Amino acid sequence: MGSENYEKTDKRASRSNDSEGIHPDLPTVQHRTIYETGMQVDLTRHSLGWTLLLFAGLTLLFWIRSLAAPLPEVATFSTQMPLGIWIDRFGHACPLWIKNLLIVLIVFWNGLLLTRLMSRNMLVLERTYMPFILYLLVACGLSFGRAPLAPYVAAGLLVSAFDLMIGSFRRVVVYAKSFDSALLTGLSILVYGPAALYALLLPCALLLFRKDWREWLTCLTGLFLPFLIASYVYWGLGESFGHLGERWWQEICERLAAPFYWQQSSELLSSSISALGERETLTLLITAWTPLVLVTGIALAVFILRTQNMRTRPYKTYLYFIWILVFSLILLLTPGGSMSDLPLVAAPLAIVIPNFFTRFGGWIGNLTYLLLLGCIILYNLLILAFT
Repeated sequence: MGSENYEKTDKRASRSNDSEGIHPDLPTVQHRTIYETGMQVDLTRHSLGWTLLLFAGLTLLFWIRSLAAPLPEVATFSTQMPLGIWIDRFGHACPLWIKNLLIVLIVFWNGLLLTRLMSRNMLVLERTYMPFILYLLVACGLSFGRAPLAPYVAAGLLVSAFDLMIGSFRRVVVYAKSFDSALLTGLSILVYGPAALYALLLPCALLLFRKDWREWLTCLTGLFLPFLIASYVYWGLGESFGHLGERWWQEICERLAAPFYWQQSSELLSSSISALGERETLTLLITAWTPLVLVTGIALAVFILRTQNMRTRPYKTYLYFIWILVFSLILLLTPGGSMSDLPLVAAPLAIVIPNFFTRFGGWIGNLTYLLLLGCIILYNLLILAFT
């Protein structure tokens, strides 16, 4: 009787594996993890406990660096937007450790959302918490301490908006998630003016996920609603109805008149570290960024090569984040791009980069992951050494 029950259970497991596209003779994700950990150490797939420990250690390093070598306050270009004004005033008024703690909480939440998004949409086959660490490395590893609070709040709103937009990709029309995603995007503009660039991402998402005209109308309503409400409030206070639009345009003009990211960052670092000139600080930045750029390029190439073998949902989700990466890089690399934009750039990188490790595992994957970690850790340690 026991053997018959075992055979029935085994047959049901085989049928469920076949229905999910998994060969019954191959180990599942859990079995595969056991086999791999028994044979070799895979640094890209820690347990949750080790991931949280690594997150805490990196946060401590970035926090110490921000106290020992605080960067001068970065211009946020959010001083004209109503919510950005209040958030920046709060950031200036509260002690530095409170502002740092709020930034860490936002980064922690964004990392959780991105990790859940990756596993829920099956972007990688094996369990990994890599987006959790990658988001911290880019968002805080290259700028932390004197970084303004408003861009991190805007990044939190936008990551939630991206998650909701992908969640609306269902066979049944889900108007609420589409509306909420567009609404959060509109709110992020009132927090951080340059986030308006992500409004152009909305048509790309609607076309990619094949939304009908009703969902287009729903999303456009959600996108413009915060702006219209704020304009109405200004009009009630005696300003013109287009006053908010004029302030936003003034921000954009000021931003475009500012230097590029590399020039701004090297000047800030050299002013904070008297022992290094702008050329040496630029070398530091290039050292930290080179592995990120190379791995991202290879990850995109891997995605192109495996598109025919991907299911619809992972394919469209990954393509959506490639579009997010394009808009984020435009924001960072155009005139006025600064360290304040890094929390926005970190989100697509945290999703795109893990695709590299689906193709290159073993010692290559471990070495590459150590290189990503090591270069940003070295960047922070060198700043501490020369302070």
